[in-house]
Amino acid sequence: MELIRSSWETHPEYFSDFRVLPALAAGLGDSYGDIAQLNALILQKQPAALPLLKQGFDPAGKKEMARRVEVISALEGPAATPWLREILPLSKKEVRPAVILALGCDQENAGLLLDLAKAERSGNRDAALQALARLEGDAVQDFWAAEIAKKPENAEHLKDSGTKWASDIAAAAFQTILKRFLGMERQNTPLSESDWSALIRCRAAVLGKSSPAMLDCWRWVDSQLSAFSKLKRGPNVKHVDLGIQLPFWLLNSLCHSGPGPLCAFCMELWQQDEDSPRYLPHALISALLTWPADEVYNRFSPYILTKKPLLDATRKKALHDALLEAFREISWDEDQQRYQLATGQALPNGLDARWYDQLTQTSNTEEILRRLICRKDPQSCAKISVYLFRLIQDGNAPVIQEDITFLRQCGWTDWKGFLNKRVKQKGDLTVYSVVRLLNETSLTNLEKAAELRMLDKIVQEQNAATKRPKWPVLAVQNQLASWEAEQNSSDPPTNPV
Repeated sequence: MELIRSSWETHPEYFSDFRVLPALAAGLGDSYGDIAQLNALILQKQPAALPLLKQGFDPAGKKEMARRVEVISALEGPAATPWLREILPLSKKEVRPAVILALGCDQENAGLLLDLAKAERSGNRDAALQALARLEGDAVQDFWAAEIAKKPENAEHLKDSGTKWASDIAAAAFQTILKRFLGMERQNTPLSESDWSALIRCRAAVLGKSSPAMLDCWRWVDSQLSAFSKLKRGPNVKHVDLGIQLPFWLLNSLCHSGPGPLCAFCMELWQQDEDSPRYLPHALISALLTWPADEVYNRFSPYILTKKPLLDATRKKALHDALLEAFREISWDEDQQRYQLATGQALPNGLDARWYDQLTQTSNTEEILRRLICRKDPQSCAKISVYLFRLIQDGNAPVIQEDITFLRQCGWTDWKGFLNKRVKQKGDLTVYSVVRLLNETSLTNLEKAAELRMLDKIVQEQNAATKRPKWPVLAVQNQLASWEAEQNSSDPPTNPV
């Protein structure tokens, strides 16, 4: 699979060769599904493959034929309709839902898909619903209104639709299920596994949608959070406090939506009570999506605690933790050369560099900083390097090989004794793991040997005091000999006296 992928990335022109196309088409039936899917993605960029894909097509075939339908639909779009309508009556098994879904590429198929949604069952009907979610028209909207009135969780098929009507219907479905939950709470009835499954399915349609009806739905949710926290669960349902969970779902929806109405709405929720941590993450993400980077920093950086507060410590710690929750959604994308959210939404104005000072002066932010590293910014790399090395040297945080690699790439040279405290305090590093970490540094082989000798001495002293197991003597000696031999072989020859 890696050979195919790397060849496609470096030499895409090879795949249009008529000696290669038949192999790609045959690969749609590969027993390793990921290879078959990769072949399908490549074929979707090869219009010359159309005759080959239609030749020998079996509408009653298996997954390979279903993938042919997907590729043909992707290549032809609405132009595939005549062929799809021709093979539909003959299609069976895995091919039929693929054909039905492909019909959603053409608005002219709306009537046919409405009929199929009434006649088909199970997975074939789900395919018709997904296809209808891609179409427009009063008849389609009326169908969806009736559908979610009967089964609101089927709104999940609207998850990829960005239309206002889809957002309105998703909001209605979401609120219908949540109102049913409130009725169960009043009757002291516990949530069942199917109840929870219905809500999760409907949630997929809500993410990123921001029509006025959806904003009203979230406004209603906010007003009912205390009631949602009282919901009981059945024996097969994991405990979840919806009063806490629903604001996180709103944050996730905001991250999917990007700049737009949800930003203003989340800011409005936060401004109702700026001393509450509930909507502080939403406010920071909203600001990062819509404000200049320096304004975001000036407004929100005071929430980060760089030293222990003397007054009102509990509330300030809660606000601090809430802001860090928002930062866990942010990362630097090396390929795109931009800051973005976990959903792939870009931060239009980036991130103020002063955040690095804040985040390196507080605790438990190493995971956040690792995601924020912009390797082309020497100043931020220098700040993060000092922070990460201090963590390693203190011995309390896990020693991560990637951190040491990053430090070496940033030009770090002061490695002496950097594993001492970890070995003393935890005693969980083996000879193998220590050697692996030392090999990631910029130390010479002789310097690595000196570090290993020091660490072995610490382990021996620990054994005498705490009965911790010693490192195998032979393993240490063999590694020392290996490093010293490598060093000697790399030394330049000396001139005879």
